[in-house]
Amino acid sequence: MKYAIACKSDSFWHLLQEKSPALLNNATYICKSQDDLLLLSKKNIDLIFFPHWSWIVSNKLIEEFTCICFHSTPLPYGRGGSPIQNMVLNGHQTTQVVALKMTNQLDAGPIYLRQDVSLLGGGEEVFRRIYLSVISMMKKLLHELPTPMPQIGDVTLFERRKKGAKQY
Repeated sequence: MKYAIACKSDSFWHLLQEKSPALLNNATYICKSQDDLLLLSKKNIDLIFFPHWSWIVSNKLIEEFTCICFHSTPLPYGRGGSPIQNMVLNGHQTTQVVALKMTNQLDAGPIYLRQDVSLLGGGEEVFRRIYLSVISMMKKLLHELPTPMPQIGDVTLFERRKKGAKQY
């Protein structure tokens, strides 16, 4: 399966190189910016992974490719911005990393996989666990892409945390 990885986090790239260099090296394209995504149109790839991305992806790209993003709340609870910070501020000690099919609605697509992750410890520790979960999910999805299941339950929206606001 030919795939691209679109990610803005240097920490994720370093961990991916450390823990799964084959996953990184076998990617057909690597995208670290919005401009890199523009190069993917009409390319011969099957899917695009978005392990840590905060920019809106064009409907054109979502319609052209299978786009899979990862969100760190038990969707549909926690759609929107700053999922980890909002989960911690809401008193949660665990969360889920969810692999979902991107649609034209933010964090609303059907779900491929879920994996529980602890929120205990410092921020770097938590993000490392989340990134390791994402890497594991990417490998599973490349091995077998299940039919994604619709989100079930009440939608709870999170707002992106602002600079200067109480942070995690």
